[in-house]
Amino acid sequence: MRKKSFRLFLFILITFILVFITLSRENPQTVVIVELKSRIDEGTYYLVKRGVESAKGGILILVIDSYGGYLDSMDKIINLLVSSDIKTISWIPPGGKAASAAAVIAMATDKLYMGKGSVIGSIKPYPDDPKTVEYMVARVSSLLSKKGVNDSRGIAERLVKGAESFTESEASALGITQGNANSIEELLSKENLQTAEKVYVSGDVVSDFLSIILDPAVAILLLLLGVLLIFLELKVTGFQGWGILGAAFIIIALYTFNVTGINITTFVLSILGIALVFLEFKKPGIQLAGVSGIALIIIALIFEYLSRPYPMFSPSITIVSIGLLLIVILLAFVIAKALETLKMKTPTLQDKLMGKVGYAKTAIPRGGRGIVYVEGEDWTAESDTDIPQGSRVIVRGIENLILKVEPLGGQGKEPTKE
Repeated sequence: MRKKSFRLFLFILITFILVFITLSRENPQTVVIVELKSRIDEGTYYLVKRGVESAKGGILILVIDSYGGYLDSMDKIINLLVSSDIKTISWIPPGGKAASAAAVIAMATDKLYMGKGSVIGSIKPYPDDPKTVEYMVARVSSLLSKKGVNDSRGIAERLVKGAESFTESEASALGITQGNANSIEELLSKENLQTAEKVYVSGDVVSDFLSIILDPAVAILLLLLGVLLIFLELKVTGFQGWGILGAAFIIIALYTFNVTGINITTFVLSILGIALVFLEFKKPGIQLAGVSGIALIIIALIFEYLSRPYPMFSPSITIVSIGLLLIVILLAFVIAKALETLKMKTPTLQDKLMGKVGYAKTAIPRGGRGIVYVEGEDWTAESDTDIPQGSRVIVRGIENLILKVEPLGGQGKEPTKE
């Protein structure tokens, strides 16, 4: 009886192992690789967020080769990495560097590998305000302590206050890194991920756009341009919509400077965008306000996405996207019709007066000039024949605002004015 039970247990165990191995081969672990080789800014945060979403419980590898960037964007990326449910690894390739904000991001991942000739460090902020310096020391010390690095506070002070940088061997000796790796394949081999499916996440139009529009230097220009557009709106006759666009530039600049929060910025941009779309429907094709309005609404959606936890596509976002697409189609139709109207030929004075009938308010001698009344206006006219006063005339030509007329026969009179 015991032998049969043992054989049954052994059979179930072997079957379970075989099924597990088969499923593992059919569904290899996914490794998402994101390259951070430019400035750390809002575009970088968007890129890392895409990587975290793509990993979906798998593994994220950050390939870092950057001189650093902005503190606010760095904090957003670190919070994103720490709060995610995925395994995170950073790798500084051979000859690469992770300086300033990039170095802190590298230390925020679960593991850190460095290639031959690479360096990490120089985290002293600029400008080196004492509060900011102490914050960075505490931030780095907390990340190193979480990874079990000895004397994390002392190392953090060396990196921040002393602006020191460490080679791969020095970082390894201090316990900052988990080893050396001179290629992605070597790193995957050390993590037993040779058969993992690799997915690369690279920069796109949105990340490049965010890097530009949310740059503090660009924000200053947007602020100045916004003020000028509002001033222009106040000076021109009639409402043109320039003030709405100026207000949008100002709110984006204020968000970049952390004056306004993401919720207020998104709300204001949405309202301004909708106002410009309505302006386009009211004055189609005048200022291309509709295109600017749609652009502001799209920017508001991007900002809203950045403020949300993943995943990106929720039912509300899908509904808004479909509605926005319908508005774009309708707006394109309106703009197309407006452009057709603008392309219509404007009638010339010759077109308006040729063949029109009026009457002579004064006598017109042969070869001389007189006054005729045509199309509600008095005109100087000349004729090749004598035309008595009050006679009906027809316009046969116009030259230098002088009408060429002929007698038509009969008498005419000025229309009765109401």
